[in-house]
Amino acid sequence: MRKWIAMAPDKGCDVEKEKTTLVVQAIVNKTGQKSTITRCDDEIARNVRVHYNAEWVEDDEREIPGIWSLDDYVEGRFIELGKISGGEIPLNVFDRLIFDNIHNQWGYQMDREGPIVFLIDGFKWEIQDDFDVKMMLKDGEMDDTGFINVFIQLVVGTDL
Repeated sequence: MRKWIAMAPDKGCDVEKEKTTLVVQAIVNKTGQKSTITRCDDEIARNVRVHYNAEWVEDDEREIPGIWSLDDYVEGRFIELGKISGGEIPLNVFDRLIFDNIHNQWGYQMDREGPIVFLIDGFKWEIQDDFDVKMMLKDGEMDDTGFINVFIQLVVGTDL
């Protein structure tokens, strides 16, 4: 089963809380079933940009030794996932959301090599579980355009 997740504003929530509607469209046996779940989270939804298949620069090439920045991840591609709320999103759903949005015109099998990485105050943090996804959305370093940037390496091939 493949799932598509999108966030949209909802007017039925308390003003003090983040207002999101989780729309899940499941494609089962070639028929689409759509259900809508509305929830109000204390978590703020964040824009997420995923950078993939690039390289981190060497330690001596960084602007400030010991501190990482978006500029230290070079020669890759990126996708924008838009607003994601960390209140309920588990790691496996976040992972699938990334793969469903990476352009894969030839239909190659893809997998992630190593953990998803994000930055907090210039330090690399690895996403290992559901709590880390929530921490990334809550505490992840935001760039000048309002996005939290995450970094992954992909393995592409038929022997996965």
